[in-house]
Amino acid sequence: MKDASVGNHLYLYPPPKPLPHTPAFKLATTLVTLLTLLFSGYFIFYLTGQQNAYLTNAEDLGIMDQAIWNTLHGHLLHQSICNIVSDTNCYSLQGITRFAIHFEPILIPISLLYYIFPTPKTLLVLQTLVVASGAFPAFWLARLRLRNEWAGVALPLLYLLYRSQQNALLFDFHAVTLTSALLLFTLYFIYTRRTAWLFVFAILAMACKEEIPLVVACLGLWSMLLQRRWRSGLLLLLLALTWTSLALLVIHLSSPTGQPLLAARYAYLGNSPPQIAQTFLAHPASILKQHLLDRAHRTYLASLLAPASYLPLLAPWILILALPTLALNLLSSNPGMYSGLFQYNAEIVPILTFATIETIALILWFAQGLSQMVFLGAWPVSRGGWDPCGQYISNREIGVERTLDGRPQGPTPTIGRIGTPRPCIVGAGEDVDVGKGPLWQPCLGDRYPVRAHHHLSSPYLKGIDPCGRPWWRSLPRNLHIMLLALMLIYILFNVLHQDYTHSAMPFAQDFRWPHITAHTQLAQRFIDMIPPTASVSAQSRLVPHLSQRLNVYMFPYADDRANYILLDVTGDRYPYFNAQAYTREVKKVLQSGNYGIQAAENSYLLLERGLPPPAVLPYSL
Repeated sequence: MKDASVGNHLYLYPPPKPLPHTPAFKLATTLVTLLTLLFSGYFIFYLTGQQNAYLTNAEDLGIMDQAIWNTLHGHLLHQSICNIVSDTNCYSLQGITRFAIHFEPILIPISLLYYIFPTPKTLLVLQTLVVASGAFPAFWLARLRLRNEWAGVALPLLYLLYRSQQNALLFDFHAVTLTSALLLFTLYFIYTRRTAWLFVFAILAMACKEEIPLVVACLGLWSMLLQRRWRSGLLLLLLALTWTSLALLVIHLSSPTGQPLLAARYAYLGNSPPQIAQTFLAHPASILKQHLLDRAHRTYLASLLAPASYLPLLAPWILILALPTLALNLLSSNPGMYSGLFQYNAEIVPILTFATIETIALILWFAQGLSQMVFLGAWPVSRGGWDPCGQYISNREIGVERTLDGRPQGPTPTIGRIGTPRPCIVGAGEDVDVGKGPLWQPCLGDRYPVRAHHHLSSPYLKGIDPCGRPWWRSLPRNLHIMLLALMLIYILFNVLHQDYTHSAMPFAQDFRWPHITAHTQLAQRFIDMIPPTASVSAQSRLVPHLSQRLNVYMFPYADDRANYILLDVTGDRYPYFNAQAYTREVKKVLQSGNYGIQAAENSYLLLERGLPPPAVLPYSL
């Protein structure tokens, strides 16, 4: 049989040794389940409350609702909602298929839910449940890597409280937000070498957005290099590359321009891979300064790393998995992609969570190795007894200095040697994951009892406690547990502090529960005046309540063609960012002679095409 130590030099992540399902594990699982249910219940009520209070948006809950509703009515992922003012996703008033913008085939099976619950709230509930489920793989990964059930509870709490993940969840519905959990499941199954489930969740994750296959390809390379799983890793890599090719082909065939309509966000780099490469080679310093070192981009990176106390930086072999998404966000000309406020970071959070786990394991390994050197390394034996590696040292070996694995540094004694050290991974005092990369250590636990033929009164055993252990043998373990507890407390303090400054958590300083007012209740009366088959252009916050129709637009798009225009002149004016531009557009519509006022009350304004234009502008416009 090959020595386990040989495997340690060949790879870092061999098959993990499972942990028993102890009462502590069952209690920890119960706590994680409770946290997941609390998170799910809270955000389901919060997000559906936002929809009821008219706080959701045309981009993108309205878009997703329209695309899914149209799929069930014979128009595959058809959408007409877009931002004509400040984005590049508008092409035709007749609308386009969503595949011209993003490749998100997972929306097709999701659309089946609309046969039972045909409402945008269905998407919000589904998204919350899927994201919350990511707490379980976070728990399983932390438990296996740190060998401690209670540490396993702290890391899913970090995941659930992670502000970037909550921001993605809060910002309406996006298929890519589901990858927060799906990629965590993928990471767990790739780590535990459960190949079938690995491919199931990898495919589900890739079906959420066209850039996810790049992350999965990185996972395939990671598995090949660090697990030596050449066959499954190569298959995962080839699957990801094939999926990427399929996504690009579908987008090319679906887009009227032959490329994603959002590709203009990177047009400054070039229109082809050779041009992009040439731009990077010709202006590396300029690109680095503008897209990494400037204040906005540094703030963005800080918002990603601060909740985890910047610990992921110490696990670059994990953090590199997020490189494709980070590059897309940092290089985009759209500030929203590197603001940290929207869905663009959903697939980064699971990688940051795993990197945090690995960093904790690395720090524990380093600290335990240091403590062994201080307390147990190269030490002279003053009396016969059991050394920290479980070997008996007789009087003949007094003064022989030993290394951490129990071998004498000088000539090997031949008298009094009993047994050999047993290798293990130092997690939280458990015998785990033999050969697990940076955690490879000789065991220091309780697995070497005093031999029966030696009595506690023997002069060879002076300094040994009633359990048969030298007092100094428990110091590394105690320090290990204390350090683990301190790190977890520090991480949770930081993530709670980040949530306190700005989040949807009830303890946040800017927290506001969505309330339904008399003004928002009035909106439904105006919506009921619009025939269900009529085309309508409406302000952003009104669109998700009008989106289940073939042609609906976000004002000002189609404000010269739509059958109806619904406005709230005191409401959210997006995509306009100043009141003057919005007011000018409303005046232009009213003065065009194409629309008349069908109803007006409490700042709402419903215009119908073909009615006589108003003689006087309403609401002091």
